[in-house]
Amino acid sequence: NNDGTVSLAAGLPHFSTGFMRAWGRDTFIAYKGLFLLSGCVEEGRKVISMYAECLQNGLIPNLLDSGNNPRFNARDAVWWFMYAVCEHFKIDPCVLDLAVCLKFYDNKQVTLREVIMEIMTQHASGIHFRERN
Repeated sequence: NNDGTVSLAAGLPHFSTGFMRAWGRDTFIAYKGLFLLSGCVEEGRKVISMYAECLQNGLIPNLLDSGNNPRFNARDAVWWFMYAVCEHFKIDPCVLDLAVCLKFYDNKQVTLREVIMEIMTQHASGIHFRERN
């Protein structure tokens, strides 16, 4: 994008524009090839940050919608996110110190390390989240 943000389209032409553009599960399944093996490590950090900012109830959104109305409709999106972070860590261990502003926690500033701890803590106590509608 011209504003310096990074985004991926899940599939063309249906998922190329609008709120259905960025899908977490698909993004993180393809993360290693798209960002790490291609040498786009900094862009990968931005993608990790965008999704981490939308952490809610121990889950990472499956549908990002620019962070405005994220959907948490895939229980495994968070585990693909965690896999991507692990793969990223092998190349860039400092990724765990990445600053993240949590949108659903009153814009609380944390590190990616703390996001991971929140995910693990929430899952250890059980996920009881059900999306509206």
